Amino acid sequence: MTKDNLFEEVKLYVKLNGEGYITSIAVEPYDGHIETGMTMAQFISNHARRNVVDGRHKFCNGQIIFDGRAKRNRAACEEALKKELREERARICFPVVNRGTVWYKTLTEEQRAELESWYDAWLRVTETLVSPETPVWVKK
Repeated sequence: MTKDNLFEEVKLYVKLNGEGYITSIAVEPYDGHIETGMTMAQFISNHARRNVVDGRHKFCNGQIIFDGRAKRNRAACEEALKKELREERARICFPVVNRGTVWYKTLTEEQRAELESWYDAWLRVTETLVSPETPVWVKK
């Protein structure tokens, strides 16, 4: 296998800070790094001449985006985040809250109240931009 072929197969991972800016890159998933969906060859082709850990680059919707604190890029990144959160809500929240009467009858009043609060937090996720923690008693 040649060096070029190796880069075609090696996946790229990034670690983000609380604001979504890239703080480090890696070729293995460790220490909070997430998969980007791009290979090292794609990264080199598109970003080799840039310092993407300079505090001005974000990872949004599968792409590394230069933000530079520009409002337009932040808005695009926020919309991508909202889309991801909506998809996460559909995948995590809706299957739980749509379980039906039989399941709801097994819950205590405290669990129902916690579930209602969790559901409300999911309904507001595009405003808060924070995924709520699933109650520990909810089984997947």
